[in-house]
Amino acid sequence: MSFDLDARTFSFKDMKVSISSVDGRLKNIALDIGDYQKNALNGQGAKSAKIVYNKKHNCFFIHIAVDYAAECIVPSGDVIGIDRGLYNIVYCSDKFRYSGKQVMHKRRQYVKLRASLQAKGTKGAKKLLKRLGGKEKRWMTDINHQISRKIVDNSNKGDILVLEDLKHIRKRIKLAKKQRAVVNSWAFGQIQKFLEYKAAEKGILMTYIDPRYTSQKCSKCNCIHKSNRNSHLFICKECGYTANADYNASCNIRMVYMTHEDGLMSKSPEATPIKVVASPRL
Repeated sequence: MSFDLDARTFSFKDMKVSISSVDGRLKNIALDIGDYQKNALNGQGAKSAKIVYNKKHNCFFIHIAVDYAAECIVPSGDVIGIDRGLYNIVYCSDKFRYSGKQVMHKRRQYVKLRASLQAKGTKGAKKLLKRLGGKEKRWMTDINHQISRKIVDNSNKGDILVLEDLKHIRKRIKLAKKQRAVVNSWAFGQIQKFLEYKAAEKGILMTYIDPRYTSQKCSKCNCIHKSNRNSHLFICKECGYTANADYNASCNIRMVYMTHEDGLMSKSPEATPIKVVASPRL
């Protein structure tokens, strides 16, 4: 259960909130929050929030949204290509990677368990199925937070993170039937969203490129051929260059930016406001 609050029903001052209720105004409710939330909220005139009831802990949380503009950053650092996938959730051109092997294994366990519960169809199975969905979502969200934080921590102010525009990824890729359930539940855009606001906070720029041929192209000689990639291994038919296929793709992503910089769709702290959500317990 949750409900939204706006400027008429919510106010925030000195780390305390006031909320309108059917029994009148609840005034000066102190927030139980940590230093990170205090720093994010300090000096901000928050005008919207959401009240969320946590059934497990039998309490209410308030999500306070704050928008603020980051400083304009001039590109002055390294360019880092980032390839996203299933075998490796991310593989960066600076050779940082996060393997998806364990994540895929756990995803398949969730898929199998959901199928079993759906087959039972009992009231208890449906109840468990609902709880399971929330648990899986929270687990994957935490993984994506860890990955995006690691990428940003490995980068410096003025660096540029380059990703593929994967807006229609599920329509483009061809998958075996047993892979579809796993991929359809994969949060492809979540890492991107987490990277955007974390990068903006640190003064790191982001941009997106056309994903065509990044997996088929040799990052050394630019030869494009479907057979260059053999599962997780890339072997160029022209020059013989051999590398991890995802690493080769990340290098291509980087090179697309380097060679076509002026024509790219980009997002940066100058144009992208940051939304910080503090979630204290009431």
